[in-house]
Order: sequence, then structure tokens, then C-alpha cells
Amino acid sequence: MATSTEEKTRSTPERIFNSLNAYQETAALKTAIELDVFTAIGEGSNDATTLAGKVGAAERGIRILCDFLTIHGFLTKDANRYALTDESARVLDRRSPACLASIADFLGSESHKQSFDALTAAVRKGGTADATGDNTRPNDEYWVRFAHAMAPLSVPSARFLAGILSADEGKACKVLDLAAGHGTYGVTVAKTIPHAEIVAVDWPNVLQVAMDNAHSHGVAARYSIRPGSAFDSDLGGGYDYRGVHGAQLHPRRNPR
Repeated sequence: MATSTEEKTRSTPERIFNSLNAYQETAALKTAIELDVFTAIGEGSNDATTLAGKVGAAERGIRILCDFLTIHGFLTKDANRYALTDESARVLDRRSPACLASIADFLGSESHKQSFDALTAAVRKGGTADATGDNTRPNDEYWVRFAHAMAPLSVPSARFLAGILSADEGKACKVLDLAAGHGTYGVTVAKTIPHAEIVAVDWPNVLQVAMDNAHSHGVAARYSIRPGSAFDSDLGGGYDYRGVHGAQLHPRRNPR
């Protein structure tokens, strides 16, 4: 039987209140990322005056923002000096090799916010209320933003998948990367396996991001692209592995 304290806890509207105000935390975190607050603090600008000058913002605004971030566990504060938490130092300071700050450009985008603002209409309709409707047609602004912003999030899983394939790294292989996006999965496989050939399929402007990443990592000679829809394009054949945005890599025992 629940105690009176447990019953009282269950009956409070705290969770409802927090859920309805969660957008405030999203906005504050996105603002801090856009202003590079975490990087500036990591570099030593750790009081409101110095930090405001570093990021080009009002001292009062920075102080209120950083106090809010401290309350919500993204920063710590001792007297008037702010510091990064271990988590913020690892994934929000742009100097960190594990930095994920760029994902705010996509996950916190206005188009995402607008979709959830229309959720009531979508529920009434029983489907999307967005004018685009689905992902079967080119949507360059949306998916190019995805490709630029979300690549760091894919690095750990891309390395894991490449490690699975690298057990046979002495053997040449041909990999099809459907919906390649930023190309991180295919590029990582190509870097890990010297004889791997990658074929990436996605919309043309998105594939330009993937190809740029292939060039920057020195694997462009083994990275080719097939622009178009994964549903309609000629995907070619002879693949040893096929994956959809790196989610799975399926071996083909009888390549076409």
C-alpha cells in the first residue's frame, strides 16, 4: 500500500508542469550552443563579464542564461564563476573530439518546432500536418541541414560497424550505403578497410556533403555516388554489404 507521502507525490502536478515548460530548457540550451558559451567557458571565460565579451552578448543576458543552465545541470557555479560539467565539456565544448553541439542545428531547427506546433492537427488528421507530407521527394534544405549537423552523432556507431567488417579487412568489398546522408558510415568503413569501395545513394545536394567528407578523410577515390531516390534509382550490383544510413549492414551471399 502506498504511503501518504507517496500518494501526495503522485498527486502533485510537477511532471505536468515540467513537461509544459520543457521548451524553455530546449531554447536555453540551443541559445548557449549558438553563442558558443560552452566553448568560451572551456577556454577560460568563466565569469559573466568576460564571457559576455567573448561571445558578443549582454552581460545581464549571459548571467541569466548561465544561471538557468546551472540550475538544469549543464554548468556549475562557484561564487561568480561558471564551469563546465563533465558531460558539457565532453559533448558541448567544440574543442572536444566528441563534441555533438552541431546537432542543435537540426534537432532544434524551426522546421522541427513547427511540426510539433502542428501536432494537434496531425493527430486529428491521423497523419502529418506538414505540407511536405513525406520523405520520398527531395527536400534539400532539410536534409542538407541534417547532413551537416548530425554527422558527429553517427561516429561511434559507424566505428562499431566498421570494426565488425574489419575482421576481413584484407579482402576487397563493395558496400552500398542507402540514404547515406553525411556519409559518415561509408567513409568510416573506407578508412577502416583499405580495400573497401563505397557506393552512396541519396539526394544530389546531400551527396555533396558526403563527398566533401570523403575528400576530407582521404577516401574519395573509393567513394562513389548515385544521386536520386533509394526507391527509384538504379542501385547497381555486386555488393558484399548493404546498409540504410548505416543502421544495418546485410551481407549478400549471392551478389547481383
